[in-house]
Formats: sequence, structure tokens, C-alpha cells
Amino acid sequence: MTPQPDENSEGSRTTTVHLVVTLGSLPGVAVQRAASVASSLGAALEITGVVASGWRSWGGAEGAAARLREDLDSLELRIAPTLHVRSGSLASAAIESARATRPAIVVISPDAGATGRTAITVASTLGVRVLMVRAPRAAKPVLAATDMRHAQFPVLAASCDLARRLGKAATFFHNDTELLDTTSGTHLARLRALAASASVEADAIVVRSPRTLESILRLADLADADVVSIGARPRPWHARLGLAPGLPERLVDGCACSVYVVPMEAA
Repeated sequence: MTPQPDENSEGSRTTTVHLVVTLGSLPGVAVQRAASVASSLGAALEITGVVASGWRSWGGAEGAAARLREDLDSLELRIAPTLHVRSGSLASAAIESARATRPAIVVISPDAGATGRTAITVASTLGVRVLMVRAPRAAKPVLAATDMRHAQFPVLAASCDLARRLGKAATFFHNDTELLDTTSGTHLARLRALAASASVEADAIVVRSPRTLESILRLADLADADVVSIGARPRPWHARLGLAPGLPERLVDGCACSVYVVPMEAA
């Protein structure tokens, strides 16, 4: 079965890319990639600067927006963004901003204080795709880590769309956690068929390991991947607030490249 584009694909959502940064620490890499993705989508670029506390020290919202504009002007972007300023945590500001603009993608950066928990909270709360941006790797693939149990393969579809926008190839990856699993050959054949029918150049890899996170990180390093995609299923609020992060959170925090979080319905 070919990965099916769903109603939440970038091309069918409101054409907006929303970047959320912390005022006073503007990550140029994140801004440039957000602008690049927005241009590839033919989308508007919205940027929210977050004031953690102390509006007075920033001269109020107007002063904060002016400083953000000055920082952006120095980057000489080819697309003119719309600016917003909000107070609060990075996650809460991202959620409030995204609710207002309904973006195709929310872009965040570890250089602005974002973490795996931030990415998963935003993706799970809003059902919006989140790109945690790190330095790009030219001409390297988008690595899509998929669960074979989902019939529509939303991570593969989203990864192909992103790879096409970025002008990159894709690698479909699945980790079988049961070392004696006899379905690995079936999974590989299915992934190869999906790769052959994908909208971008793609290949397929299946490995068997009890440690899925380590398998993904190892392959990402070997492939020098530019982006790793991972699905995130809804989790109860107490699980998201608990001390033990799930696989998507740990991948976002542990990966050396950018990570694309694709929200999924519960299986």
C-alpha cells in the first residue's frame, strides 16, 4: 500500500510555517530553514518571539518586536515574516501561536531552549507537525522511522513530502524489536514496495534490535541524515509530565540532526 497523504499534509493545511524562538537568542539556522521550508510550500512565515518573564526589561511588546525585527533584518531573508511576541514558556507560546495561525509546520530549535518534551507537547496538543531544527546537511537523506502496524503509514507520507520540498531522497526504516521475529523479511519487502512507489527517490532498511532508539541514532549517523522523522501518538497528560520520556522525546533530544515529529492517532 502506498503511503497515503492525509488531510493534515503540508499541501492541504493552511499555508503557514510558524517558527517559535526565545527573544534575545535568535538561532539563525532555524530562521533560515523555516524560511526555506515556507518558500518551498509557497507559505507565509510567522515568527513568534517568546519573553519568558519581565516584560518591562524588554521595553514592552513593541520594544521586543523591534529587537526581533532588527535581528531578522541582519539575516537578509528572502521572505518577509509576520512577527508576534508572547510571554510564557516556549511550549505554551508555541501552542497559543499555532492555534491562532493553524500552521502546516511548527519550527523550533534547541538553540532557543526547545527540548524533545517541547516538540511532543506541541505536536500532541495541536495535531501539528513539528520540526526541531539543527544544522542542515547538504544532499543528505530524510530518514523516516516507521511503525509497520499503521495501515496508512503517515510518517512515510509526511517524510516524502518534506524530502520533496527539501530536494532530498528518503530512507524508510523499521526496527523489529523481537530478535526472533520471523516477519522481518515481510516488513522489508513491504517497505521496499512502498519505497518503489514513493513520490521521491527512496530505499528501505529493516533491522532487528531490542533498542529502537539506538538503532535509529546509529543509522542516522551512518547515513549522515539531514532529518529523521518519527511518529508521536497521543499520550495522557500525566505520561507527558512524568519523569520518563518516550521514544519520540528521547530521539528529538539525542539526535545530532533535525527531527520531524508527525502526530498520529492512537493505534
